[in-house]
Amino acid sequence: MKHFTLILLFLFLPIVIVAHTQQGIVKTKGRLNGDGSVNPGQMLQGATVKVKGRTAVVSNSHGEFSFPVAGSKYSLEAVKKNGYRLVDPETVSRQYAYSEDNPLMLVMETPDDRADEELANERKIRRSLQRQLMQKEDEIEQLREENRITQEEYRARLQELYAQQETSEKLISKMVEYYSQIDYDQIDEFNRRISSYILNGELARADSLLATKGDIGSRIAALKQHQAVNAEEQAELARRQQVLSESEAFAAKEVNDLAQDCYHKYEIMKMQYLNDSAAYYIELRASLDTTNVQWQLDAGEFIDRYIAKYDKAEAYFRCALRNSMAQQGDSSALVAMCLDRIGNVCDTKGNYDDAGRYYQKALEIKKFLFGEKHIEIAKSFLNMGNVYGQRGKYDEALKLYNKALGICKMSSDGENQDVITQIYDRMGISYYFKYDYDNTLLYCTKALEIKKNCMTMI
Repeated sequence: MKHFTLILLFLFLPIVIVAHTQQGIVKTKGRLNGDGSVNPGQMLQGATVKVKGRTAVVSNSHGEFSFPVAGSKYSLEAVKKNGYRLVDPETVSRQYAYSEDNPLMLVMETPDDRADEELANERKIRRSLQRQLMQKEDEIEQLREENRITQEEYRARLQELYAQQETSEKLISKMVEYYSQIDYDQIDEFNRRISSYILNGELARADSLLATKGDIGSRIAALKQHQAVNAEEQAELARRQQVLSESEAFAAKEVNDLAQDCYHKYEIMKMQYLNDSAAYYIELRASLDTTNVQWQLDAGEFIDRYIAKYDKAEAYFRCALRNSMAQQGDSSALVAMCLDRIGNVCDTKGNYDDAGRYYQKALEIKKFLFGEKHIEIAKSFLNMGNVYGQRGKYDEALKLYNKALGICKMSSDGENQDVITQIYDRMGISYYFKYDYDNTLLYCTKALEIKKNCMTMI
């Protein structure tokens, strides 16, 4: 019956979806000044951020916003603020990974600011290219004057130089677009200096600064070597993972096989009334996997009922409680069952305050899961009534027994009849200690009639 009850309780387990909160900031772009310093961006209030599948949120006076994320990924649908647009339009087409540490950074600007920056960048780039053109022209002219090239070579080199200048228009537009999209608040000092040198035409300084990091060819060779080592390690890790998976599969199968054998031995000993031996095997099974809640419950229940080592039984029940909370959260039917088992042991040991506390916790979970009129609620009232009865508070006990009885009478299945029998027995005992022998006889007779009917059906 207990195993059947456990299966039914599992059907009522809640489905829990863990939601994270993603933080975000809306700001204007950090801009590069002529001297290479940065003019920081400003936080934007009143920007509307629409996440796919969720209600839109609005940034506060500090440019901050947040929204819940179910799972690890999310996508944006739109980011809007009157008079502004996203610096990078692709922002709303990407998928993002939830991050607790890194806020989602959304960068916006006005069309006028973008146009002004593009013109400024284009002016810098064109001036730089013009200086490069004049320098190349002077070099070719000097070669001719020194008679180091012929007149024909002179003309050919100039024509080639001017042809290259014509194709540089595409380069200009791409460079303007690239440098106008950079939020200089979000790049480090090294890369800001490189960008500033390039925009100002100080190419030798940019190249010199890059050289401080080492030869690019050598760095690429070192990287490829590192990547090759990583690939080898990954292959070895995959091989070891395969070995581990096979070993874990064997161990899991062996655990289940041994657990079944231990349970068979337990049943054999139990059928022969060899309770100590039965306890040995049911505990042996529990030791095979201490995270298996049912195995801990089975061991605890047998030790509690047949061996009467209540501290040991309570230890098994507490282990079951810890694992059920870790696996299913704080408000599952299995957690309530474990709390009831601990309450039963405390009751048996005479720790009535503790018993009442654990029964109350179990009752709160059951009400959350099943509502007020479920058979499990009646069982909790019965348990709590028993605690009051043990403490000699028979009126309080009878109130709880009557609550339990009212719930049970709403249904007539076999389990309800068994609980009703226990209620009648307990009510009879309570009336007996109140010296109300008429009601004692009444409820004991009712319990007896149910028991007779059950025996007749068998």
